[in-house]
Amino acid sequence: MLPPGGSLLSYYANESDYLSGKDAKGCLETSGATVFLKEVKGGVHRFTVQAAARELKLRAPSAADYDAWCRALRPYVSMRDSVAADAGASSGRQSAGNPFGDDDDDD
Repeated sequence: MLPPGGSLLSYYANESDYLSGKDAKGCLETSGATVFLKEVKGGVHRFTVQAAARELKLRAPSAADYDAWCRALRPYVSMRDSVAADAGASSGRQSAGNPFGDDDDDD
């Protein structure tokens, strides 16, 4: 959850935790962070927000969701080119993803 006009990203284990008002799993200050797209596979965009304090790995279930995250984060972060996307992925763009929990990928 990135509030309008705010740079503190709160993240949750899943959407139902967020919707039920449970406490966030954690927060990440996005101001000055770098965002890069790691992979696009099966339409899912996996991206990383790399801040001074830590790295947060996220997923966006579609190109449209990924684009929305990029627009929301762009005022606070630098966008870095990275990974080549699979065939049929959205126009080769780089960055953002799922606000609900870590990606659980070790890399």
